[in-house]
Amino acid sequence: MKNRLLYLPLLAALLFACGENTGDEDTTPPAAPVLVEKFCDPQAPEYPEEGIDAEAAGAGIKLEWLLAETTADLEGFVVYRALSTNQDSLSPFVDISPDPTEYLIGSPQVFRHLDATAGISPDIHGNYHEYWYFVRGLDQSGNLSAPSDTARFTLLRSPRVLSLDAAGDSLRLVWGYDLLDASLAGFHILILDDADQLAWYADVQTGFGGQDYERAWSLPEEDLPAGSYRLRVDAIFARPTNEENIDSNPLFCPLAGGESEWISFQR
Repeated sequence: MKNRLLYLPLLAALLFACGENTGDEDTTPPAAPVLVEKFCDPQAPEYPEEGIDAEAAGAGIKLEWLLAETTADLEGFVVYRALSTNQDSLSPFVDISPDPTEYLIGSPQVFRHLDATAGISPDIHGNYHEYWYFVRGLDQSGNLSAPSDTARFTLLRSPRVLSLDAAGDSLRLVWGYDLLDASLAGFHILILDDADQLAWYADVQTGFGGQDYERAWSLPEEDLPAGSYRLRVDAIFARPTNEENIDSNPLFCPLAGGESEWISFQR
């Protein structure tokens, strides 16, 4: 009995030591992700577009971010989304990530998430849905970083390319767009070459009274040589006001829009 009593304090001490934090546990969170700034300049456009944007043919909303500093034990990222319908208050942010490690496949310098579940506005009831996002880093110890800045976007109906004629020294394009919204700011026409480099660009800002649009441009061969190309039409909507200071949108780029599918053609 005496020996059993001696063992009891020793057993309690061992159990206490097992549950005690020895100080070796990693509790340092990774660096917070930094959302890629949205870029927009009709006079000097870039492709691919930077920052939050629509994907072609209504495929979803693309979000991009960077790491300001390297995290050796980075496990992945967690993407959060909230929804505001018809400019009502935001719903709670929820995790919409797949496996957090998927963002690291291929060791990218810029990390991307395509939200293919974002609904197109307006829906069948006429409601407009604005989606808000932020990202947190996750390390191998399960620590989450501070949140990134937030970004928002409304995915709108896509324009429809109805006809395209690029023969001779001109380009004639007809496209349809059935969303007659007062905030429609214009259309961007992009042409990429077979190396996916921006070969030609037009900014259309007038004549939005109908549902079908037709434009013709002089396009001599020296500006667009013979070759394989693809074209897309983007619907661009009003920019946010200057009072709205969003770190990921310093140029106050439009935060709503839709993109047609890509149309291939030969010249």
